[in-house]
Amino acid sequence: MRHALNSLKKANLTVKEYLFKVKSMSDSLIAAGSKVTDQEQVSIILARLSMEYEPIRALASATPMSLDLLKEMLLDYEARQVALLTEVPLQANLASHQK
Repeated sequence: MRHALNSLKKANLTVKEYLFKVKSMSDSLIAAGSKVTDQEQVSIILARLSMEYEPIRALASATPMSLDLLKEMLLDYEARQVALLTEVPLQANLASHQK
């Protein structure tokens, strides 16, 4: 189970789905008697993020970050990225032909 946790990647999952999987696997390990600290979860989450999350990874490596703060930052970052994609103004080009 620990190997599965350490191998988990975000890939095409949403941040919420990814964080849920990390928590679920961590909880299973804890229930089986294995210790999984919040800091270990932070390291696992950060190690498996795609390059689009590099700003958060850089910030987290520069300053100690709690698991709760990391989760909040990732969810906020993803929400802002989705908002940027949906707010792109649509343009229609109109061509006229004059005789």
